[in-house]
Amino acid sequence: MAYEHFIREDFIQQAAGSEAIAKEIVGLFHRDMAKDLMEIEAAFSSENYETVRRLAHKAKSGFIIMGANSLFELARQIETRAKQGETDLEADLSSFRIQCEGLDRELCAEFEVS
Repeated sequence: MAYEHFIREDFIQQAAGSEAIAKEIVGLFHRDMAKDLMEIEAAFSSENYETVRRLAHKAKSGFIIMGANSLFELARQIETRAKQGETDLEADLSSFRIQCEGLDRELCAEFEVS
């Protein structure tokens, strides 16, 4: 089955070939995703672009592990733009939220995490 937000085979490979490890990673992502989104959006709202940059950077490693390549690229873009002092990040952050929520739904369904 093909997924919109992640590549299952890449994720399993990055998780040492283990479905159990992949499921643990999904559980952690699911547990932390809402808090992480709120933090990056709050940092943006308070014009703390260094924190936006740092949180986007932090998110990238998880996305690459999960085979969430488009989210990895979007996080990289947000990180770079925040580092360069760009302040018009609303569209990127909106897309980031939508894609994170989509990734979470797909991962939870695939790995039976609730």
